Amino acid sequence: MEFSLFPLIQETPGIVGTSRSPGLSDDEVIVTERQAVHIFNVYDQRSRASWSGRHGTVFTSAAVLDTSIKQFYVVQDNKTVCTWGETSQDLGAMTKKTLAKAIHAIFALAGRALVVFTDGTVAVLDKTLAEQSHTKKAAGTVEWSDVVVRPDGSTLVLQISKDHTLHLLSVHEGDVQPRGAHKLSPPTPDATLLTASFETTSRLLSLVWSDGTWQVLELTPQHLLGESSVPPQTIGVRLSAFKLPTKKQKKTRTVQSFAFGPSRVVLVGPKAGDDDTTAYAVTLWDMVYGTVQSAHDVEPVDASLLLQVYGSLSSHHLYLVFASSVLVCQMYAPPSSLASVLGKMASTGPLIDAPRAPPAATSVNLRAALDEIYSEKPAPSGETRSVAAMLSEDLAYPESVRQENAEEETVLRSLNAAAATEDGLLPDWDAFLQRRTPAKGVSTVSSAFVSRAAERCISRRFWRLIKSLLERKLLSLQMAPELMTSIMEHTRLELLEEALRSLPDLSARELARALKFVISVVDRPALRTYVEGRVPEGLAPVDDDVAIELFITRIIAVPVNDLDLQQVLKGLTLEEALAMLRYTDRWFRLLCDESLPSLKERYGGKGSVPSLAGVTFWMCALIDAHFAELVLSPECHPLLEGIQRRAQRQIKACEKLEGLAGYLVQFKDKNPLPEQQLLDYSIQVLVL
Repeated sequence: MEFSLFPLIQETPGIVGTSRSPGLSDDEVIVTERQAVHIFNVYDQRSRASWSGRHGTVFTSAAVLDTSIKQFYVVQDNKTVCTWGETSQDLGAMTKKTLAKAIHAIFALAGRALVVFTDGTVAVLDKTLAEQSHTKKAAGTVEWSDVVVRPDGSTLVLQISKDHTLHLLSVHEGDVQPRGAHKLSPPTPDATLLTASFETTSRLLSLVWSDGTWQVLELTPQHLLGESSVPPQTIGVRLSAFKLPTKKQKKTRTVQSFAFGPSRVVLVGPKAGDDDTTAYAVTLWDMVYGTVQSAHDVEPVDASLLLQVYGSLSSHHLYLVFASSVLVCQMYAPPSSLASVLGKMASTGPLIDAPRAPPAATSVNLRAALDEIYSEKPAPSGETRSVAAMLSEDLAYPESVRQENAEEETVLRSLNAAAATEDGLLPDWDAFLQRRTPAKGVSTVSSAFVSRAAERCISRRFWRLIKSLLERKLLSLQMAPELMTSIMEHTRLELLEEALRSLPDLSARELARALKFVISVVDRPALRTYVEGRVPEGLAPVDDDVAIELFITRIIAVPVNDLDLQQVLKGLTLEEALAMLRYTDRWFRLLCDESLPSLKERYGGKGSVPSLAGVTFWMCALIDAHFAELVLSPECHPLLEGIQRRAQRQIKACEKLEGLAGYLVQFKDKNPLPEQQLLDYSIQVLVL
């Protein structure tokens, strides 16, 4: 599993926290300091926008952005809510409102701000900070809170108070209503909550207590609607991976967590071991099966306190927020499945201890249940049998799935064998994929298997096995984040072409990297040789431009967001942008002047001719991204003028043909020609 680490901010005392917003791009994060707020680009490692407060300003919460109205909210001095527009130049004119009670957290809703006070009450403010509603009953001192936006547009507020009670409140159109309260069961009477996180897709609540116990509770839809029953505990184990706080450090929250994808949670804390160690353990856990999926040691750049763990699943970024630095971890969280758990027990064992007390009646001993399901021996009588039978029925685990899992494990072991060769594995590999991915039907290859197999094939450079996965459309960048980098590092042009055609989740950044690679990096003779072997006989000889055009055509065919594309194209040099612009201009001219069938016949059939929509889409993005450079370069003016003339000609043609669709419908349906209605009288104006 790929894991990389790099610092985003270093040696900057006064960091408060980070946050993200759905309106920001995947590689952007909001960082709040005591007197300033920044939007950082993770890849560039620099601030895209900043707002600084006046002397004496002290922010005490992470700023949040409401992208629906482009407005920030932040807490100052624990009691004052501040807001300003994203387009504001500084914070001198920000709107402030001082509230009567200390604030625990603030969240941005659509057009509103939700404030959670330390006493457990909740208030909803509009964009002018006018109060819309406020709960009257205090839930008790809040230790943790979070919000969840539901499909119907309402918002669910979750709070855990100091008396170990989970409180649920709903917010709809500014009105706050209590939904219920559930008493939690700490492992010991004196245990305190270190950290909590809620995963919305699986509705699993992860809790880590001061004695090292990790609990996972399942909140059913009935619980979220106010049912009074206790949420069932699905996991209850003692963690030995972290150095826990002593009694003198009860208020120090040394372990932090973040829900990182469906049924996944990241737990980060000081690594257990010698007192002198300063490393932190970053662990990714499966909340369904209770196994660790990934574990890495991280050495912080300073000795400051870990304040927060935050993440973005779409970009695979995990942010470790310390008091004076922010580290970015890039890690992949595979989807939760039984196949992804197989083989993880060995790595999970050293990170957990046996619980001090037996789990609650609703808890399931997953390890014993799974061992019993896999065993050929009859299940023992008593409670263990009923637990295993209940789990087996719930998973609906037939014999065919057993065989498929065993087959996948066998294939993975063969890939990992020291004596394995690509030539020796290829026949059995193709037979396995052909059997599990029928031409008509649903593939039975698990995503966890594909992810693990791709990781091993890439590390051992079994490129033909990777190509088989791509051709059957089993692979994605989410399963193999390092795939495109490895392809370009080893100049595997056949894989690059297949990846551009088959990968379903190529981002604008990956497309820009591929474009830069074929224009500026790849060896021209090697590129020409590869394309010559693919061009049908009778076509024009292959030169450098024709060779590059094959890959550019593939890149243009990939759907991508226009705003993301425009941003990443700014990373191209002017020479690279001009090369791409000349290509789009050439095809724009051909597609406007000649018929599509004749172009396909001349250039080699399906897939060799880009679409007019794709060509104009990339042309506009290139011009927008490099407009100033193009205008200031005299050698670019003839190219831009030619594009302008052809675009104006096409616009005029479209205006002339605007009514053609209606005429064709009239002709196809054989409707009579419309007749002009004769009026009984008319009004005429004569000028004498």
